[in-house]
Amino acid sequence: MIAMGGAMCHALGTGGGRLSPLSALAKRPARLSVNVRRRSAPAPVAVATPLAPASLSPLPPSVTQPHAPSGQPASQAYGEPLCGRPDPLGATYDAQTRATNFAVFASNAWGVTLCLFTEADLKAGRVTHELQLSPANNKTGEVWHVALPRLDPSLLYGYRVFGANEEVHEESEGQRHDPARVVLDPYAKVILNGRRHFGEMGPDLPYGSPGVLGLAATWPQAAAALPQPPGSKEFNWEGDRPLGLPMEDLVIYEMHVRGFTADSSSGVSAPGTYRGIIERLDYIQSLGVNAIELMPVHEFNELEYYQIIPGTNGYRHNFWGYSTVGFFAPMARYSAAAAQGGGGADVINEFKQMVKECHRRGIEVILDVVFNHTAEGNDQGPTLSFRGLDNRVYYMLAPGGQYYNYSGCGNTFNCNHPVARQFIIDCLRYWVEEMHVDGFRFDLGSILTRAPSMWHPCDPVPPGSVASGSDDEGSAAASSSAVAPLDPYAPPAGWALASSESDAEGWLSATSSVDEEGGYAAPKSRGAMVCEAGFMTDGAGVPTGTPLTDPPLIEMITSDPVLRDTKLIAEAWDCDGLNQVGAFPHYSKWSEWNGHFRDTVRQFAKGTDGPWVGNFASALCGSPNIYIAEPGEQDWWGLNAGRKWKGGRGPTASINFVTAHDGFTLADLVSYNEKKNQANGEDNRDGEQHNLSWNCGAEGPSDSAAVNTLRQRQMRNMMAALLLAHGVPMINMGDEYGHSKGGNNNTYCHDSPLNYLDWQKATADDDGLLRFTRHMIGLRKNHKELRRTAWITDAEVQWHGVAPHKPDWTEESRFIAYTLSKPEGGLYVAFNTSHLPLVVELPNWPGRVWQLVVDTSKVAPYDVLVADDRLPAEEVAAQRAALEMWKLEHCIPMLPRSCIIMESVPEGAKPTMPAHRKGSSLQLLSGGGGGGVQQQQQQQQRAWHHQSEEDRGHPHPHHSHRAPWLRAFVLGANDGLVSTSALLMGVGAASNDHHTLVLSGVAGLVGGALSMAVGEYISVSSQRDAEAADIEQERLEQLKGPEARERELQELARIYEERGLPPPLAREVAEVLTEKDVIRAHARDELGIDIDNLARPLQAAVVSAITFSVGAGIPLLGAAFVTDWQARLAVVIAATTVGLGGFGWLAAWLGGAHRLRAASRVLLGGWMAMGLTYGIGSLFEAGA
Repeated sequence: MIAMGGAMCHALGTGGGRLSPLSALAKRPARLSVNVRRRSAPAPVAVATPLAPASLSPLPPSVTQPHAPSGQPASQAYGEPLCGRPDPLGATYDAQTRATNFAVFASNAWGVTLCLFTEADLKAGRVTHELQLSPANNKTGEVWHVALPRLDPSLLYGYRVFGANEEVHEESEGQRHDPARVVLDPYAKVILNGRRHFGEMGPDLPYGSPGVLGLAATWPQAAAALPQPPGSKEFNWEGDRPLGLPMEDLVIYEMHVRGFTADSSSGVSAPGTYRGIIERLDYIQSLGVNAIELMPVHEFNELEYYQIIPGTNGYRHNFWGYSTVGFFAPMARYSAAAAQGGGGADVINEFKQMVKECHRRGIEVILDVVFNHTAEGNDQGPTLSFRGLDNRVYYMLAPGGQYYNYSGCGNTFNCNHPVARQFIIDCLRYWVEEMHVDGFRFDLGSILTRAPSMWHPCDPVPPGSVASGSDDEGSAAASSSAVAPLDPYAPPAGWALASSESDAEGWLSATSSVDEEGGYAAPKSRGAMVCEAGFMTDGAGVPTGTPLTDPPLIEMITSDPVLRDTKLIAEAWDCDGLNQVGAFPHYSKWSEWNGHFRDTVRQFAKGTDGPWVGNFASALCGSPNIYIAEPGEQDWWGLNAGRKWKGGRGPTASINFVTAHDGFTLADLVSYNEKKNQANGEDNRDGEQHNLSWNCGAEGPSDSAAVNTLRQRQMRNMMAALLLAHGVPMINMGDEYGHSKGGNNNTYCHDSPLNYLDWQKATADDDGLLRFTRHMIGLRKNHKELRRTAWITDAEVQWHGVAPHKPDWTEESRFIAYTLSKPEGGLYVAFNTSHLPLVVELPNWPGRVWQLVVDTSKVAPYDVLVADDRLPAEEVAAQRAALEMWKLEHCIPMLPRSCIIMESVPEGAKPTMPAHRKGSSLQLLSGGGGGGVQQQQQQQQRAWHHQSEEDRGHPHPHHSHRAPWLRAFVLGANDGLVSTSALLMGVGAASNDHHTLVLSGVAGLVGGALSMAVGEYISVSSQRDAEAADIEQERLEQLKGPEARERELQELARIYEERGLPPPLAREVAEVLTEKDVIRAHARDELGIDIDNLARPLQAAVVSAITFSVGAGIPLLGAAFVTDWQARLAVVIAATTVGLGGFGWLAAWLGGAHRLRAASRVLLGGWMAMGLTYGIGSLFEAGA
């Protein structure tokens, strides 16, 4: 629902205050003033005027003389007119009399004429036949009526209404009759205006000239089609009945009739029509939705906003249709039959055929109805129907005649006025009984709860009793019962007729200055019931516009025997701050668009700080925090009159949606931070500013594989949330394949591909988001626990964090998981909306295992593990088998910003791991093995800050990244310890001189340390040079151009395939990794080089020298302070043994090897070295 001038009704948050009725007044110029005394008096609450018995008596010829300015002779068009009957309103055919009866409500009109048109005359802007109705014979109560036998069914009709107009008549009291206009019957079943095709301009006429009807080529004269005699094009429903699908089973698809097939890629025979929908119903059926919510199909003028868009060659249109001209009439230019020259019955039958075909496929039809305002706009708008018939009955007016503007569109329909609400009831019943629709979504439904404005009859002046300047208002004689011929352009007595080229225009120009003392009253003078504050009221003292606890209209709809079992959905807010979501007067029947669900999912999905994890959990459960919890302090309605309506419903009260027709599409929600509405011609001022979107790192279209992959993942996350949540999901047309409107969040005025479903893209995405959506809908249908009628209990849902039964509800939390249990199984669902990967421990259900169904982090079609024509059953089994080692640990890895869904299956049903699968995709990429799980979420989150990038996401410690310094430490220390101890044992065996032994040890330490440093420096320098050469070669390859880069990308993808990834996933991984740093990716995975840990020669040399010295110092220090040569050698052996064992154990602990085995290996080598050198030294001693 949009409002022009930049204001858009798009309720966000939980607020919604009660504003003064005066704040909702539409802006308007000062009213023309005339010097006439107003006659008004207090009156009781108005009641519906009883209608006289129907009369089909012939009219006096003098009264019914037709006024036929052009066209066929009247005698050929219809027979002798009859008085007609006042009920039912509208045009109806009476088979008994073979007459068409016309009845129209116009409570304060001075005169009414029935205008008949041939289609040719309608296009020419002229009336074919015009019949003046007599107040004496053709009026019962406040309804004017006439019956015409043998009426030519090809004719069209409208009304010319004479009466006061508040622009020029002081006594008008809110009325805007305009006999220069021929207005539509509100009950018209089909409306034609000379334009047969959508967007076609009207006839080229001298609009504004005398005798030319219509306002402009964009607003040509419109007229209503006549009802057809029985048997004439009667539609065969073939037993069609309402489907009556349970509310909890619905999946709604919000769509636009024209937008669905208008694109040339649709391939239908009649694009943009009801017939086009019929031809493409297989698509809707294959998607899995079972209800379509049609954006307005009531007659509207698509050229209402027609003007060129600055800076473009395009023109603005009223594409969405939220500006109704005729509520009973299906949009004629959505009809292929109308485009081909068909009549009113053909238009109706085409719509009926669409409904019947939907029902045949198990699809319900819900209409988006706009009873909150009409296309007549504010006081500057056109007079089309309601305004010209009875402005003050059909619209909410202030005492001064201004329009209340709760709709944001210039006027507000007076929904709770007795006449207006009966009109709405009649209209809804027509669409159900005659057109077989299944339900309604009420645009800005909160307006339907507001108190009406009510004008009340004062004491009427007896007919003929008023004379200008008379002091005795009752002295005139009563009028004769005989009715004299009336000039339809003559005003009542007492009104001065200004000179004019047109009599009809002259009636609007009354400027009489009447003596206030003498007094004057127009026929049946009326006054407004005004409270002390100066507001219009509903007649019972309630100011107009006040939200009512028990709105009469809502109560009537809910209790109506025809309507009460239809789908009733309210957009429970309006454009003046009233927000009734959670407490709309529901009478246990109504559901509501849940804007809180939309906002919560958007906030949590993008990782916003705040109470979103708890709100998201509530949204998944059908929003009990909105529908049954105590209202918040900002909920003015819920804390006051609306408190009565808290509770009393289940989760189906919530119509869940993430996007709708107004606002960003799902694709734009993850692609734009700011709206891009320049193409609307309003300098980007229109449309909602508060979109809660996130562009995933780049504004608008991006060539980045990483950005696009993240966007796809985010769309899947939000679609999953929508279809998992309790309540009734609604999908916006095009979101199922990622339709983009280029960041325009208010495309109401574009008849262009912005609003067209792109069938080529939808087909191309058949294994992408479209497949994901289709299978998520299937998952919902297969799991009754997702389609609840009652609120879920603690016994049926368990909440989890990274560890089972330990959810984190803090405002910093980005993770939530839950299980839904049922006797035969259950679901595990987890959402990780952080930028970090996690390993999640799964609940352990005895005798059952968890089987992965959905992982939004995976590239399509591996995101949904369901066998179909895109993913063979063997591949599904292989993908699940890859997770077997994780499942043995009762855990599952989750990548950042992802959702997983798992089903509980009997333990015997788990798949076996195929031989060619060595681990999951995560392990294959990281090279990791098995390991344990950190038990506490807090411990795991803290660990992120202390682990390297390679380790993040793994539950077990890695050791390979310690290799450079571990090698230097082990070699240096071990070498120093073994070589020095062996040297000391050899010298000690040859000589018992203490000085010689110590000097030899020091010389060995210094020489050995320098030798180690030089050798390590040369070795590592050579390694670094080789690594640098390899990296430079990769860099040169990237500089050779696109073909070379593609070869390198394919090479990297093949490496991932060899590690076990499926080709599509391998390609995506290669693209994502190379997008950020192509050289780093190739170095790591092709060359085995970590650029962040390149060999460092100097560091290696220094570390080797130091560690050699540390090792050498152990036996040297032990020998230096022992004088007895035998004890000295024993100390060297003992110190060396302890040192070798310690170094071996430490190296094994740091490197993750077996400690005892490593220590034993080092000890054996050291003992062998010492024994060998001791033997050699003993030989020298013996020789001496």
